[in-house]
Amino acid sequence: IVVLVNTKIKKTYFEYDVGAAVENILLGAVHYGIGSCWMANINRKEIQKLCEIPEDYRITQVISLGYPDETSVMEHYKDSYKYWRDDDNLMHIPKRTLDDIIFKVF
Repeated sequence: IVVLVNTKIKKTYFEYDVGAAVENILLGAVHYGIGSCWMANINRKEIQKLCEIPEDYRITQVISLGYPDETSVMEHYKDSYKYWRDDDNLMHIPKRTLDDIIFKVF
């Protein structure tokens, strides 16, 4: 799924709308047992060209959907964000903890 914003309608402040829409797609996918990956680090120019997307549409995100063929586990981030697979074919995904990312609790 390529998420687009029509810049003729909205040039700024669309990020919240996009985030809410993408999150709802991801939650819906989980409900049906479908795996997903929310991608923002993408080659927008290449996607725009390949999909023949008009210039007044801005590509914001891409969502891949599919049925999971592997099991993954989140690991506490230490020195690298590099994913790794162990001898049991379990994918380890480094993530920061809430304590690492929360600035201040009131």
